[in-house]
Amino acid sequence: MADTSALSKVLQAAEGAVQAAGTAPDAQVTMGQAVVASAPQQVPVPDPTLMEDDPTEVKPTWYWIKDARGYGSVTTTLVFVAFWITTVSYILSMFDRVGPLSIRPFDVAACSSYFIPLITLYFGRKATEAWKETQTKK
Repeated sequence: MADTSALSKVLQAAEGAVQAAGTAPDAQVTMGQAVVASAPQQVPVPDPTLMEDDPTEVKPTWYWIKDARGYGSVTTTLVFVAFWITTVSYILSMFDRVGPLSIRPFDVAACSSYFIPLITLYFGRKATEAWKETQTKK
């Protein structure tokens, strides 16, 4: 059985520390004692007027295909590439050989496991953007 007098002393010390912390402007409670902290250090913040580029803005590149809004889109690019890889794989599977090159039969499971997650990502992104636009119009 725990010693109730020791427990009550700890609780009283904690209550006193909390009350003392509540009265001091920059106080912290540490191990049942009220410790008045020094003023918090200031973190240097860069002046936004001196920054050359906005760090949140994605810089345009030549390899991302532009989406309907005119911005380079990773999802649009991935879906475009996945579509053409799947299509070329399907077309080439119609032939046994092209010159010295032997071609495998079309594997629906492999192409589906490659293409379906990307198309889901693309349409999920489009649905999210449409939802955000409706929320901002309200």
